[in-house]
Amino acid sequence: MATLDHVLDESALELEAVMDGSISATPTNVIVRPLAQALGQWTRLGQAAKQATLFHTPAWADLLRRAYGFRVQTVMLERRGEPLAGCLLTQTRNPIARRMVGLPFSDSCAPLGVNAEAIASLMNTLASSQPLGGTLELRGIKAPAPWKTVECFEQWSIDLERPFQAIERAADRNFRRQAKRAASDQLRIETGDTREMLQRFYTIQLETRRRLGVPPQPLRFFNLVREAFAPAGGIEIWIASSAGQDQAAVVLLRDATRLYAKWSARTAESAPGASHLLFFSILEQHAGKAAALDLGRTDLRNTGLARFKAEMGAKRSALPYSFFPNAPRHVSAEDPDRSGRALTRIWQRLPLSVTRAIGAVAYRYLA
Repeated sequence: MATLDHVLDESALELEAVMDGSISATPTNVIVRPLAQALGQWTRLGQAAKQATLFHTPAWADLLRRAYGFRVQTVMLERRGEPLAGCLLTQTRNPIARRMVGLPFSDSCAPLGVNAEAIASLMNTLASSQPLGGTLELRGIKAPAPWKTVECFEQWSIDLERPFQAIERAADRNFRRQAKRAASDQLRIETGDTREMLQRFYTIQLETRRRLGVPPQPLRFFNLVREAFAPAGGIEIWIASSAGQDQAAVVLLRDATRLYAKWSARTAESAPGASHLLFFSILEQHAGKAAALDLGRTDLRNTGLARFKAEMGAKRSALPYSFFPNAPRHVSAEDPDRSGRALTRIWQRLPLSVTRAIGAVAYRYLA
């Protein structure tokens, strides 16, 4: 994919610019350029939109580049050099079908804009002009026709701007009971950001991914995550263990005042309530000190995981994915076809060393 600035035919893109709800007759341009060349405009847009998340940050885009070779582009609707709306897109590594995604391995990276009309103008232009070609996939937005929207995901989060006692009372009685049971079993809770703790998490992650029948992320990716976020205190690794045996783990990332429980894992033999106690410990540590804990997306069909988050006291919100020109048959790995289910059964029987080796090579193609 070309990385040079690409300015589309202005005569074809004279949209009515929108700012503060007013219509302007000044023509606008849609400009495609690498994120590295548009950092100033992208930062200003994020500040104006006030909807940016961890997945909109240059740090996250750079992580995807270093780990998997993705080159993130900005597509921005601009007026006199000032951005009105924009999104991040990158081409996947799939050698069979060209697909532009915003962004791979990110739960949500919706377009940003000064208002809804500016975002709608951007989406209409993307569909009508196809400046990047191929299939487009934008996560976290329900786009108007001719875009096709799939609504099989939900986003979950917990408000942390409360005392822990209020958060604990809002949790389901079963969740509190499980956490109390684990505490009585004297599970040890640790937190830190060391390489040694990351390796302990990864050991549990390998087992968890095999049990789920999906390839694991390569260890190199997690080392790059730590390298990117640890210097500014932006990563926390939480581990629950008993008698020297690690049983459950969570990796948190921080962006401003929002926390993201980006990865979690547990062993098949983990003590009842180990994950419950681990998350309650996280909530207690950050209650009243952060704005929210993002628990990530959940497929509507994954009722067990949804129940766990709901019992924790998390609130759900719709997480639509929009595609142009057509949506794929299977958007979620939790809704595999017949061949996918067969591969899952095979994967669950492979030695951990084999799943790790395959994951290190193949994971970048699974975006």
